[in-house]
Amino acid sequence: MKVESLLEAFGNVPSEFLNAAFYLRNPVENIFKYESFIKRQPGNFESDLEFFTTEMWLYDSPPIVGEIYREFVKYCHQENLLINNELKIDKQLVDLGNISVPFLNVMAQKDDLVAPASSIALNNVTGSKDKSTIEYPSGHVGLILGHRAHAEVWPKVADWLKERG
Repeated sequence: MKVESLLEAFGNVPSEFLNAAFYLRNPVENIFKYESFIKRQPGNFESDLEFFTTEMWLYDSPPIVGEIYREFVKYCHQENLLINNELKIDKQLVDLGNISVPFLNVMAQKDDLVAPASSIALNNVTGSKDKSTIEYPSGHVGLILGHRAHAEVWPKVADWLKERG
């Protein structure tokens, strides 16, 4: 769908549109995650709470301001202006080569929203001499919210920050 058509129709991007788009990225997996949840061994309250909390978070989306959506989707995704050093914000060119501070790229290996190849491309264009990457065998949400992410990913991020603190 063209960004302009969507914004012409709605102004801001409705949360229902976003939720449907995220759901349709992988509808089969989204259908069967509920069946898997129902069929699993009962009795782990913490695991149940994590599942339902994540589901509530996933579908509690506010609408996105139309112009922000336009700029992100059209300029960063469709036209790839950021990675090509052609993106301007308030008439000023954003040059990733000017990044000189330590750079940490945290990526989910099974991310179907932000492909690892897209993330790793940032390492090639940033100007920092201190570049690090943490890859984690999860999907997009699991990298941020999963109990394993809290136990395994975020301590690594904290250690990286402490080393440069």
